[in-house]
Amino acid sequence: MLSKLDVGKVFFRSLLVMAVFNFERMQNVGFVSIIFPIIKRLYPDAQAQKEVMLRHLEYINTNPYLVSSIAGIIIAKEEELSKKKEGSTLGEGLPLGKGLTPGDISVLKSCLTAPLAAIGDALFWATYRPLVSLLSVILILILMFEGKSILWGIGFFLIIYNLLCQSIRFIGIKKGYLLKEQFAEEINKIPVQKIRKRLNTIGMIFLGALSSVFCWLGSELIKIRVSEGIVWLASILLILGVGSLIRLRINTLVIFLIVIGLGILLIYLKTAEMWNYGAGVSYLREVI
Repeated sequence: MLSKLDVGKVFFRSLLVMAVFNFERMQNVGFVSIIFPIIKRLYPDAQAQKEVMLRHLEYINTNPYLVSSIAGIIIAKEEELSKKKEGSTLGEGLPLGKGLTPGDISVLKSCLTAPLAAIGDALFWATYRPLVSLLSVILILILMFEGKSILWGIGFFLIIYNLLCQSIRFIGIKKGYLLKEQFAEEINKIPVQKIRKRLNTIGMIFLGALSSVFCWLGSELIKIRVSEGIVWLASILLILGVGSLIRLRINTLVIFLIVIGLGILLIYLKTAEMWNYGAGVSYLREVI
């Protein structure tokens, strides 16, 4: 049975799973490092430890935040295998029964890595990280305008992002150990697409807010009074433009870069005095 100390060892070692990443077998060395303390306890004999480590040096590539869950599952199966070799009773209702072999464990690991990689990459890399990054950029812009340190914005990103990701990494160890093969079934129940859709919607809302922030900063640069409605008109136009790009299925990152690029361009034109803002503002006033 995994103790709290064992869970702690697996968790902290999983933080370094990418440290020896290689293009031949990807995360194999990191994975072996994760499970090594437990394998050392299960197999006191040095030769047996060597054999187990060599077995797990095979190819493995999955999401770094879910690799600890796979480690928990594999530790549970290695524990069963070690008991079998010692002649202990394995108990009733085990999915692989008394015929458990090292090959079964390797097949189980290879079957888990790809699905968990797809789920983890979709949720963490493609959805959650861009959303937290967007919120952090908005916060940093506000801090810059207020003359405060942008380290608060950087700290916000690190704390909010890692709070969820590292919690899942930690909880996954025990869940994988207890659920074993059933862990995949539990993961399959998570409505990944629905979560992604909702988070992306939230991201688009804040992207519109970021557009407003750029307009607000621009208004301060060119000395336009907010009460005249120019900034609000520009904000609405930007939000409508972002919405149009979304309907055209333009990548979120591309939209984000376009908005930032537009803000940088406006600031450059003002600084280089290449465009008469006064004439432009007068024209917009007449239109309004």
